Amino acid sequence: MPDPSIKATTRAVHVDLFIGIPRERVRGLYRRNCAGTVESLYPRRNNPVLWRRSHAITLGVMVLNLIKLAVGVDDLAHMKKLQAARRKQRRQGPRSPHWVYTRHMPKRVDELLRGGSLYWVVRGVIRCRQELVGFEEDFDKEEAHKYCRIQVKRTIIPTAPRACRAFQGWRYYNGDDAPPDLSKGDTGDMPKEMADELKRLGLL
Repeated sequence: MPDPSIKATTRAVHVDLFIGIPRERVRGLYRRNCAGTVESLYPRRNNPVLWRRSHAITLGVMVLNLIKLAVGVDDLAHMKKLQAARRKQRRQGPRSPHWVYTRHMPKRVDELLRGGSLYWVVRGVIRCRQELVGFEEDFDKEEAHKYCRIQVKRTIIPTAPRACRAFQGWRYYNGDDAPPDLSKGDTGDMPKEMADELKRLGLL
């Protein structure tokens, strides 16, 4: 059997895997695993003895993230207000991502864009994340140095609170170490005042 060809995507993996199986099982496998894919729509183009899985499936793929201090931010409401004001100042369009400026460009960009997020530390506590969508490197002529523009989705996703010591710039942050997202109505171990504020903002 040939080795699978694996290509990472956002929180999923595309797998081209050819497996020799009995003919009588082909139809059931298509119905159960390939519904809506090219293979199921055009089964006659495939060898019925070889079952081709060429659609996204969830695997245990390590997601690489970034983590950064939200300097000067008091809470999530303040963060939303500041980010909106900065986009307006930059005259960004309504569909453009939010820009986060930093001095150094990450070297592991490809890994970060496979489902990674930027986690924010607000007043010593990891409070939320924004999904990464791109990176751009540019040069500041006045300061005479390069800088990086991190592009993230505008949506701020609250996470379970987790204490974090202060650090400079940004750091890589493994998915296994990251706190879980807060689902609707979930307060986890969050202090009551914090939970009440998120509910007021419609984030819980």
